[in-house]
Amino acid sequence: MSALSRGFRQGDAVDKLINDGVFHPHMRQIIPPEIAHVHGHQERAIRAIHHRKTALVSTGTGWGKTECFLCPIISKCPELKDAGAEAGISAVIVYPMNALAEDQLDRLRGLLAGSGVTFGMYVGKTPENERDVAGHRIPVGSSKADYEAVWKNYRAAGRPYAVHPPEELCSRKAMRSPGGQPRILLTNVKHQQVGLEPWGRLKVRYKGLDASAPFVQTWSNKLRLPPDEFTEGIAAVLDHLRRRRLLYDSRRAIFSRDWNEGDREVQRGYSPVMPEPQGMKLTSDVSRSRFGLLVRTHGATAHGPV
Repeated sequence: MSALSRGFRQGDAVDKLINDGVFHPHMRQIIPPEIAHVHGHQERAIRAIHHRKTALVSTGTGWGKTECFLCPIISKCPELKDAGAEAGISAVIVYPMNALAEDQLDRLRGLLAGSGVTFGMYVGKTPENERDVAGHRIPVGSSKADYEAVWKNYRAAGRPYAVHPPEELCSRKAMRSPGGQPRILLTNVKHQQVGLEPWGRLKVRYKGLDASAPFVQTWSNKLRLPPDEFTEGIAAVLDHLRRRRLLYDSRRAIFSRDWNEGDREVQRGYSPVMPEPQGMKLTSDVSRSRFGLLVRTHGATAHGPV
């Protein structure tokens, strides 16, 4: 049995996207030379993202959804370098499962080797120190051709080790070092909750939301998801709803004053340096030197240590 499918409408040439200022000129060296054009749906999404518009792409597996958001992200990185922007994370790509993040990591290695655009993956098994990183590290200054040659030799010899280009940050320590953060960070939902809370180093656990809960077991089975990953997804939605609540701070005006990098609270990671967030009411328990979280819902106040 054979099946016929309609081909995609051809979009603009990569060179035209560069000439139009949608892509940075360096993208011609990053995008494989055999790709002269993007698909029509990719062009529409890429141009929309370039103009800071929300884009929703729905198409089949293997039909280029990832390129719709990945190409604008990569293109932005050399723009930041040209502008003299400070080092730091510019994009966080969150995946529901580690396997998906690892697939994307392999893709970034091939695309960004020799480009100068840094990237890294921060998940549960990311090693703390460089000495614990497994695989082959390509020396600094190596080109994409150098990376591809080593990669091909390893595969031809049947060696399944990872090959790390100099642009890849492989350890937590490297990714946390001042000025050493990757431009592109891959992570999962669990670590996104820990590291990216807008008001400090805060992780909220929801009572009753546990992988062993009957409703979690039932629905994770129906959705064919591991129970722990299903609960992390629910927690992410609850975090989003929590952050949209009105904020009230009665004790120390934590969110109603300006903070500076040198303030002790900021150095210890308890207070933000950004516009006022929404979603929580905070108080502090001086006797225990801890912060407490109070969330008011329908007249009831729930207390919980952070």
